[in-house]
Amino acid sequence: MERITCHVGSSDKPQDMEFGIRWKGYPPSEDSYIPLHEANQLSAMNVYAAQHHELRWLVTGDERKETRVWAGMSQKEANKLTTFLRRSKCGDTWKKHENQWLYWIQYLRQSNKMSKVGEFLEACMNDDERVVAYMLFVLWLTETPRSLRGEAVFKAIRAVKAMMVLNGFNTKWMDDERIEETRKAAKPTNEEFRISERDKPVDSLREDFLPLTLDMLERLRVESWGEGKWDLKRLDSAALVLAVFLGFDSGFRVGHLANTGVKDVNSDHRILLLDVVFVMRDGKKLNWSEALKLPVSDVWRIVFKAITSKVSNKVTKKTTEVKTLTRSSVLEGRLIEDLLEWWVKAKTKLTDPVFTRYAPKRRELIRKDMAYRIKDLVESFNLPRNRFGPKSMRIGFATGSDHLNISESQVKIRGGWSKNSNVQKKHYTKGKETGGLLAWSNASSLSVDEVKGML
Repeated sequence: MERITCHVGSSDKPQDMEFGIRWKGYPPSEDSYIPLHEANQLSAMNVYAAQHHELRWLVTGDERKETRVWAGMSQKEANKLTTFLRRSKCGDTWKKHENQWLYWIQYLRQSNKMSKVGEFLEACMNDDERVVAYMLFVLWLTETPRSLRGEAVFKAIRAVKAMMVLNGFNTKWMDDERIEETRKAAKPTNEEFRISERDKPVDSLREDFLPLTLDMLERLRVESWGEGKWDLKRLDSAALVLAVFLGFDSGFRVGHLANTGVKDVNSDHRILLLDVVFVMRDGKKLNWSEALKLPVSDVWRIVFKAITSKVSNKVTKKTTEVKTLTRSSVLEGRLIEDLLEWWVKAKTKLTDPVFTRYAPKRRELIRKDMAYRIKDLVESFNLPRNRFGPKSMRIGFATGSDHLNISESQVKIRGGWSKNSNVQKKHYTKGKETGGLLAWSNASSLSVDEVKGML
């Protein structure tokens, strides 16, 4: 590298800045651009930044990398530990963290709080001073021209903490609840959210998640259903399998099946075992405590009553969706028997959400567990983790059914969409009386290769 020739982007948004590089022995036509977090490691940055007033905050001493030796360690040992810690996250994640870290460095230098992080931390008399300075940093992120909000602020805070750990700084003070309250205060107001949604380009409003397929679900069951003793690990992994199969079969929302962290009781729409009806072969309708006394083979149909909140003209209304799982195919029959076996082994009570186990400690299925397992699953098919999540169950239910040419009206019935909803044709299903997507297991279904074609 010969020198830095130019830069593009504003220092108010350092993560978007790029620097032009002139390569030694090559003509200007071979110049290339690199992001700030890479350019900031070059010795030429000091010279270039000193020539541009808006970049003066990048000028440092001779050692451009801010390192800190852990107590009792040599620099060599600290470097080895830093290299080892980098294995905790993938390379792309560290690049994102390094971009966000630049906000913190810029803030320290613009607010005259020392030129290096270590100097700032040591200059503070106690942790209270550090916490207050960090709260002001969060406020600084929200101010014009940066104007970060919500998730963007959370990512910046998380990145700074990760980089602090990587560089050997003590981060215990960063767990102070005052910092958490400051982060919450950075959430966008309702008016700001409406404006941001209004100003989004049409393409960015489209669904970004991709659908699960039956092939993926079958691999999930092989890997996670387990055999032998029903210990806690098997109960938890089997609950994930059942929840994903149900979401795929009937278009359940994740909030019907798992704990999403909602604290408001009125907004918690998880299905309770009390609200599940078991229909016998002779037509009798029983609750779980009654069905438990009969052979598994006598259960012909399971009916789930799912509550959903819908907002219309600023008025929230609760509606009940009835979803039926019937022995209309081998797969649905297997799912029914799997559910019955799991509820027996998990010792789920009538008043519990459907995926609650005891044996002996009580634990509910949570959304985060579902998200991680689904991402791990699709990764085994060489698909990107960030394009899949619990919502992929419902999308898989709708998109997979698209290959079966089921009417849109039937999709809306089973999927819980109102008849006037402008759901695209991909959102449809077979209908609540005749079974879900698994009832068509022998028909043409969406393949993994077709999902890859959606990337």
